[in-house]
Amino acid sequence: MNYFKKSLKKLPRDIVELYDRQKSIFKINWLDGRLHTKKLIDVNSYSFRITRSYRIIFYFYEDET
Repeated sequence: MNYFKKSLKKLPRDIVELYDRQKSIFKINWLDGRLHTKKLIDVNSYSFRITRSYRIIFYFYEDET
């Protein structure tokens, strides 16, 4: 099991449910305003909000992949 999945299992249930909801939005449009997507300092790194205290960091291997 990868690090992300292990970490996700340790979070409170309500946060995991919010993550699932945000992930669904992300799959449709990663720039949806409800995600509060931010570009990070690293060239291809971004984050989107689960709550004000929890964010997901992601990057693209190729154009929008």
